[in-house]
Amino acid sequence: MKKRTLGLIIAGVAAASMIGTGFAAWVITGNAQETANGQFNVDVVEEKGITVTPTFATGADQINFFGPSDATTGWLTITGATREDLEADLGIAFTYSNAQASDFNIKITFTGNDAYNTAVSDNYIVAPVLTVGSTTLTSGTAVALDSLDTTGSISLNIKFGWGSAFGGVNPYNFYNNNFAYGDKVTKGTNGAPVEDTSSNTTIQEVAKDDLTALHALDQTQFTITIEVTPKNA
Repeated sequence: MKKRTLGLIIAGVAAASMIGTGFAAWVITGNAQETANGQFNVDVVEEKGITVTPTFATGADQINFFGPSDATTGWLTITGATREDLEADLGIAFTYSNAQASDFNIKITFTGNDAYNTAVSDNYIVAPVLTVGSTTLTSGTAVALDSLDTTGSISLNIKFGWGSAFGGVNPYNFYNNNFAYGDKVTKGTNGAPVEDTSSNTTIQEVAKDDLTALHALDQTQFTITIEVTPKNA
């Protein structure tokens, strides 16, 4: 009996143990690992360069507000061999490095000094016209370089003019063709003298004053600034 009872007890414990394992969940998680490779893409560094070389031809950097080449005689005369030359030509060469004209804009700016600014404001001269071929440029305004450069270089023409104080022509012609020596005049609104018999001022006095004022421009300099920038800047 004792053995049998023991067997039942063992059997009972075993049965209870088997039932117990059904209520406990042991989870063992295995590792899973794979790789996926991406790729870095970085733009290459590309240098697009340009070199600008401006050159005045010999003697072509001089603007001469002198008497005209056809001067003969008159109550206002001129001396010396140098005659009027109101134009200058500036050659501008471009050297491209991994680039072309269509990559750039160009801005050409004319700058004068105080004497120049005074001469313009007093109507003795007019500001220059800047042209490349048939294209007229506005000083300080950028344009597409390829609208000007098709051969690797351009020629910039810088053309000045006489102001309204001299009727828009050379003073030699203006005074001699419009006034006789001793004419009485007054200054008009545009700076030019007009005949006025009631005035105490003579034409030669006005001519002396105006030409002396213009002489302040002598031996001064002007500057042409050439700025080339990438179109996407």
